[in-house]
Amino acid sequence: MILGIPVEDQSHVRETARQLAELPIDALKLHNLHVCRDTELANRYLDEPFHLPDPYEYLELLIDFLRRIPPHLPLMRLVTDTPESERLAPDWPIDKGQFLHLLAKHMRLRGYRQGDLCEPHRKVRLPETGKTRIKTEDASFTFWNEEVREHYHSRIGARREAEEKYLKPSALAERLKDGDVRVLDVCFGLGYNSLVMVDCWRSFRAGGTPHGLRIDAIEIDRVTTAAA
Repeated sequence: MILGIPVEDQSHVRETARQLAELPIDALKLHNLHVCRDTELANRYLDEPFHLPDPYEYLELLIDFLRRIPPHLPLMRLVTDTPESERLAPDWPIDKGQFLHLLAKHMRLRGYRQGDLCEPHRKVRLPETGKTRIKTEDASFTFWNEEVREHYHSRIGARREAEEKYLKPSALAERLKDGDVRVLDVCFGLGYNSLVMVDCWRSFRAGGTPHGLRIDAIEIDRVTTAAA
């Protein structure tokens, strides 16, 4: 099964997964579309180049597909690795091993697994965090990150770190005097950066400042947000 064919969109991929899930097959091989040299597809690509998924686009296609495939079905391949001398496109910046590591990491962080969307209305069950809550010197809490082998925040204080490294450099207090403020909190984590900004806004609100604060937060690690 090839994912990333130019004429297909997400709905086609999902329909293919649904149909495959109903077939009496023993195993499945998946890979991204490669354009090999000296083929009819290569000639078409050279005449009129078409889009091929980059690693992160293919990652999203693959994750969505895997969640719709029965959990008992063996997967014999997830990505292809045509030799560079034979491959015209795509030219990924990561190799097969790195991609598989990225896939496993994203599935784990998001709490997804093969087949978790096969049953209707099934809720994603996040794995246990396995994290030990650690009280820092300012009485706020952090966790130990085993993957990078360090604490999420300084032991001096998770909240204090957010105030010194995020709140002060953002100059939020000054910006709130001039009007509404909108913030994008990338890698939300345990939420301390957003928390100290909300507290700052509340202090201004109590003083009569009418301006608003909107925070849009992004965090792919659902296990960490559950721990938060």
